[in-house]
Amino acid sequence: MPPGLEIDRKTPLRGTLGPFAQQVLICTGKGDWGSKIEEEDGGDNLAADLRELLGRGGVFADVCVPSPTYFFTVEE
Repeated sequence: MPPGLEIDRKTPLRGTLGPFAQQVLICTGKGDWGSKIEEEDGGDNLAADLRELLGRGGVFADVCVPSPTYFFTVEE
């Protein structure tokens, strides 16, 4: 991680993201993102590529993946 980047490791993530079957965390070191990160840099980025492959209609989209029922926390 970049020096000086504060990361909140105490606030639970449960309920803070949309109810999708899969979530991807991309570590960029960037402090703030727009609401549609797949549109950053004209759509030429990892988030856009993943959405194209895994999103609705994508080659690797799997509509049979159930929503996860497990949650975990990271403790230091």
